[in-house]
Amino acid sequence: MFATRIYLSSLFILLGCQFMPAQVLRVDLPRLGSIDDEGLHVSVSTPKPTMPLVLPNIDTVGARFYSLFYTRISDGDLLVYFMTIPTRAGQHIFIDTNLNNDLRDDGLPHLFPDSSNSFIFQVASPRDPNALTRFLLQRRPDLPESSLVHFLDVNGNLQPRQARFWAAAASASSFTGARGTFFFDSRLSLKRGSTQIGSQKQEIGLFDYNNDGFFNGKDDVLLVDFPHPGKLEYFACSIAFDDVFAFDTLRLTVSNADPYGRWVELAITSKPVSVFKPTKAENLARDGFTTTAIDEALWALQVNSIEGDTIALSHFRGRFLLLNFWGEWCKPCLDEIPVLVKASADHSTSLLQIVSFLKSYDIRKAKDVIRANHMTWPQLVLSDSLESFFRIRGYPTNILIRPDGKYSVLTGAIHKSTLEMLLQ
Repeated sequence: MFATRIYLSSLFILLGCQFMPAQVLRVDLPRLGSIDDEGLHVSVSTPKPTMPLVLPNIDTVGARFYSLFYTRISDGDLLVYFMTIPTRAGQHIFIDTNLNNDLRDDGLPHLFPDSSNSFIFQVASPRDPNALTRFLLQRRPDLPESSLVHFLDVNGNLQPRQARFWAAAASASSFTGARGTFFFDSRLSLKRGSTQIGSQKQEIGLFDYNNDGFFNGKDDVLLVDFPHPGKLEYFACSIAFDDVFAFDTLRLTVSNADPYGRWVELAITSKPVSVFKPTKAENLARDGFTTTAIDEALWALQVNSIEGDTIALSHFRGRFLLLNFWGEWCKPCLDEIPVLVKASADHSTSLLQIVSFLKSYDIRKAKDVIRANHMTWPQLVLSDSLESFFRIRGYPTNILIRPDGKYSVLTGAIHKSTLEMLLQ
């Protein structure tokens, strides 16, 4: 939705010779990983395929079936399906890497040994075999023991609360979280490197937002480790390829990005910085918020509510407008509802209007939550196209649009103190 524009105002001294004579800085990006604000996600298995799959002619006793989001296409999400079979040494994994719903023609199965915690596989784009999307499966996430106990018990099973949460998210009512029936999964869709800018070592990255193996698509972004040095975060660090951003007095823009994420070139430009942010917005950026300019197409949106009404967002222009993205399956979303209810009660709609976008897996349960909590503001249906338009990667997400209708602040879960600060 929003072309993210971050005005970087740290005190860097740029060595002019680094850009001469071509006035372009090329940054190699040799490291592969995930964005630093990627949340934990659990891939839940089922005892039978959720889609028709052609299975290999082998004994499939104990088989479990999984699907992972691969990329978004015009008519919905494209998924990668795979099957695991337990062995004495670990799990054999059959992966439909050619995306034809047939597990017989993808080569030999992979062994995920019990002695290993992580397994990486890749899927090549049907358009280009060099455009690779990598997936990481883990039995235990990379967390300190003090945090890990909230997710797993001593035997490697999901804690009951976690199991119920992910079962609801996957609409898998029979899932209990037993060891060997789930993975923690990540998309390794960030290519990162570093460069010397003056006396500072700067982390730079290309983020394959659409997860399609190409790093220079229309939704992909440049990440720079601001405001948290060493961290490349989507919410706090995203810069659109056509944005102009600044290191001190120097203005830069992306002049070229390798489609496979191997390097990016930054060029000096005389164009103005994409968004001028007053002091308050700069402070928000340093505090970890993303300040964005709004695509005017937002105000043309007319969205169906869960009750079948059509809501025009332009009706709310001229006040603080909080767009809340949530789902009844999302525990952090449910936890923030009291904050939203109180904010709605404390502020007149002439100052603050809340509009929720619901990503629902059980609409009856969602309506029960709405009624029980007296969520009286509009509840709109979040379609796949709207999810892409708003570039939502996690739940909850909250976007507060300022009364001028031009700028907004984006964050994850909202807290009372945060909201009150943003409404000043």
